[in-house]
Amino acid sequence: MVKCAGATDVAADMVNEVYSDDYADQANDYISSQADSFKSQADVSADLALYRTAKFATCFKPEITAAAAAAGDTLTGVRVTLVPATEAGVVSILKYSGSLTSQGQTALVYQDSAFIAGRSFDAEIDFSNAGTPFPAADEAALIAKVAARAAVA
Repeated sequence: MVKCAGATDVAADMVNEVYSDDYADQANDYISSQADSFKSQADVSADLALYRTAKFATCFKPEITAAAAAAGDTLTGVRVTLVPATEAGVVSILKYSGSLTSQGQTALVYQDSAFIAGRSFDAEIDFSNAGTPFPAADEAALIAKVAARAAVA
């Protein structure tokens, strides 16, 4: 992905990677997150530059389709959009949807990923759902809360 988008690979400068527990409700809303810490703020900026490049959406589509195929699933009709963020500390929000076929069942799936900058770390929050997009108001509120915490962490 980094090479395709023409971004800088800072994986060697990553100090730690932490994943949250995953959360789901009866409406099939699903939230997960991760945070990556780096040796310097310059590394954070370089890592997040990937999510600002116009090539990211183009590079992401074949990657996510290949990941589904590797899991034995089929993802078709994929639409990918990279939205510049307006919230302080939020770099961008990746939105994608497609028709996922897994174990003979097909569903329209939606995922939004928010990329957030902090001091010597960055965070990603993933919101997904099958059938309908994750509720926009809930997503915006959670992104704002994480961005506010990242700003003072």
